[in-house]
Amino acid sequence: MAAVTSLSSSFTRPLGICGTATCAKPFALAYAVPIPSPWKRGQRAATTTTAATRAATTRATMRGQRAACSSCALLACAAEILRPKRRRELRRVRCNSKDNNNSNNNDINNTNNNSPCQPDSLGQDLARWLVEEGGRVSPAVAVYSAGGDLGRGLICIADVEPHQVLVSVPRRCQLQWAESEKECSAAHWQVQRMIEQEVCPEMWDVRLALLLLSAQQGVLQSEWPAYLPVLPKDPPDLPIFWSEARLQEASS
Repeated sequence: MAAVTSLSSSFTRPLGICGTATCAKPFALAYAVPIPSPWKRGQRAATTTTAATRAATTRATMRGQRAACSSCALLACAAEILRPKRRRELRRVRCNSKDNNNSNNNDINNTNNNSPCQPDSLGQDLARWLVEEGGRVSPAVAVYSAGGDLGRGLICIADVEPHQVLVSVPRRCQLQWAESEKECSAAHWQVQRMIEQEVCPEMWDVRLALLLLSAQQGVLQSEWPAYLPVLPKDPPDLPIFWSEARLQEASS
């Protein structure tokens, strides 16, 4: 039986008060990655990212709680509030490879361009750009599109040994907060300075979210030409003010 390894990062903290911006919200990210030992050809490990875990939501979301956010904090508050009905469960999909003649395989084997088994052109562009920038993408994996708003992931197209490095990303390819002007372009630094004037350092997640928003609006698009197109075009619209029924559902 394949071993499963989970990598998780989950914590809860209030954003606190910064000027007139008050935003108390659950802040928890959970990453679970099943890693068979070893992966077999055609087997995919699907990574699910949950916006907030049920435990974190139960602790941080109480009946009658409301999040009052300034315009700067609005994005982070909206993006991280849990929608219980739309949580994604961890799942594993096996796709039939071209050289697999096993007719008893009952797993997903769709031919639709958006099926989990199909290569994704935007993902291939992202992998090509990453290699050009000094990164590495193992020939044993390929980027696929899960379709809809499910995002993208990796699918194995060859056997993978335990602890084998599949993807490496150089620091300069990461969307991050620059420590000095020498670490980024002039446009990046200018946008970062503007955000610093509006958002306090403790709200680092809001700063990073606004930096990403600026890149999506075209201000920094030239710096991540292959990364921005793979982001969801229509992310979920999450309400800031929950009804009593929604609060009860999140707390149960």
